[in-house]
Amino acid sequence: MDHDSHGEGSDQVKKIRRTILATVAMSAAIAATSAFALPSRGVPARGALLNHVNWGDVAIPGQLCEVSGPIQLHNGRAVVFHSGFGPIVVYTSSVTHGYLRHRLPVAALQIWCATAAGMVKVPLAEGIVVFSSAGGTAHLLGTLTPQYRPASEPFIPYISVARIDKAGHLTTTEFWYAPSNPACCPSGRATTVWKWTGRTFIPGLTKIHRRLLAGRCC
Repeated sequence: MDHDSHGEGSDQVKKIRRTILATVAMSAAIAATSAFALPSRGVPARGALLNHVNWGDVAIPGQLCEVSGPIQLHNGRAVVFHSGFGPIVVYTSSVTHGYLRHRLPVAALQIWCATAAGMVKVPLAEGIVVFSSAGGTAHLLGTLTPQYRPASEPFIPYISVARIDKAGHLTTTEFWYAPSNPACCPSGRATTVWKWTGRTFIPGLTKIHRRLLAGRCC
């Protein structure tokens, strides 16, 4: 092998290592946003039950992960072999409990769809799936997704539940990436207030709170 080929091989190895490190950092950053961050194990026991519903074993709608039918979770996790992304792993990293109007008990599950191959799971989609637990049974209310999408994004944006109130609103915080942001540190922040109509969630105007300049982070 000549020197040029050796140099090109070394450069490629360095790029692969940088990609792996960035993905690991992104997974750590995602976990840090959740009070019950267990991306490979699902929902822990202390947050799994509300009105006798085990939120780690519910069926969630498949549209978020580009799956044609519902996805059945087991201990907060499922492996799906056929999706619009190819084989994926689906998991929930947090459950937020609260009450909407008329003291309707709800649970908001943060759901991730990620690559199934390899040790490091690369997120492909994320959203909040909201259920009621009236009568001790899970009833799907809706799926919430990031409303602000930058023109150029190195990683997918994601959201978390900031507040559930008895006036019938669910507020989400949106995290999004500027082109220069590393995987660990999305610099963008936005808020969307979703209104529960009694039949569906309607998003209000998304307010952007933080938009850092290129080259700056966190």
